[in-house]
Amino acid sequence: MKQYLSFILLWISASVNGQITKNNWIVGGTLAYSNTQAKFTDAVKTRNQEFGISGNFGYFPIDKLALGGVVDMNFFREKRPEVDGTELNINSSINGVGPLIRYYFLPIDSRVNLLSEISFLYSFARQKDRGDIINKYQSFAWNSNVGVVIFLNSSIGVEMLAGYNSYKVINGDAKEQTIRFRIGLQIHLEK
Repeated sequence: MKQYLSFILLWISASVNGQITKNNWIVGGTLAYSNTQAKFTDAVKTRNQEFGISGNFGYFPIDKLALGGVVDMNFFREKRPEVDGTELNINSSINGVGPLIRYYFLPIDSRVNLLSEISFLYSFARQKDRGDIINKYQSFAWNSNVGVVIFLNSSIGVEMLAGYNSYKVINGDAKEQTIRFRIGLQIHLEK
């Protein structure tokens, strides 16, 4: 048992680090799962489970700070009761693009690092009920995530993030807040 514990401590403390230094790039993405509660103007409350995929890129203008962009795609199914007693079976997709800011907190030579990121998205959404488009809209959203990245080598990091997402429909009343858990892979490119 002591041998395993010693190996784990040595592995974590080894100085294999990602390229989070000035003039380097990151490219990667995450998979997300979320549990959402939404309230609409007609007082209908819904709950659904959502799956998403997100791609991002960034440039480090200074050590530990990346500025870049994100492309976010989310897909979910929802069953929502209507006032007249019928039930909608909604398939939705929400796709967005926007800027991203990411910061790493621990020293640049850490094998394990803590990070925080925030992004703003302009999104397009489409909802279908039994194959017929019932709604199209655009929204603004912001995401805030915190998490940990484990560098497998100097170029690849596996990250686990938890975050908060909030969006509001443009020219509409619908709002949504989501707690989201993500797991992803980042490739750190040296200049």
